Amino acid sequence: MMQDHIGRGFLVLTMTAVITSCAGSPGSVDQAESTQINENSASSIKTHAEEAFRNSRFEEAAQLFTSQAQVEKNNRHKAWFNAGASYWNAGQKTQALEAYEQAVVVNPLYRKGHIRLTNKYASLGRTELSNKHKQHAKAIQQVTKVMLPHWDKANQLRGRGADYDYAAATIHDACAQYYDEQGMPELAAAERKLAEQS
Repeated sequence: MMQDHIGRGFLVLTMTAVITSCAGSPGSVDQAESTQINENSASSIKTHAEEAFRNSRFEEAAQLFTSQAQVEKNNRHKAWFNAGASYWNAGQKTQALEAYEQAVVVNPLYRKGHIRLTNKYASLGRTELSNKHKQHAKAIQQVTKVMLPHWDKANQLRGRGADYDYAAATIHDACAQYYDEQGMPELAAAERKLAEQS
């Protein structure tokens, strides 16, 4: 049993070392290779983290999901969210809330993150923060519902490059304007960033 625990600790340290060596050596490998290494590392770490979580090794899972968030490119918010769930199950509520908050910092439009923060803050009697995230989750849901027909039309233009890009940018700008009107500047900024990327 002790050897099994030491083996898992070694795995966490090894994964962290892989992350550090991949992320901390600019110029040693070309950019595409480095990106591929990081994506492979993130995938491997996620697999081990999920296994640890399934086996109720929540502290280990939290460390691994946190490591994944540091190298993940596309789903960092989900890695932070999973780290939050792991910390919460390990009884480390402060770290859990920090990880959940990081998930919505990385992706302010991550509705599931706002819902989780709504519930966790409410369970701790932190009503003001709970209400803030509840309002964000509701606003995201409303915008998603209203914009769905527009996205359906935009998706019909997918093969037409510039036309789709213009439609997507216009939709993101409209969403940003709504969030501004609702007094939610971080959500508006996230939509504007998406508009610029379109």
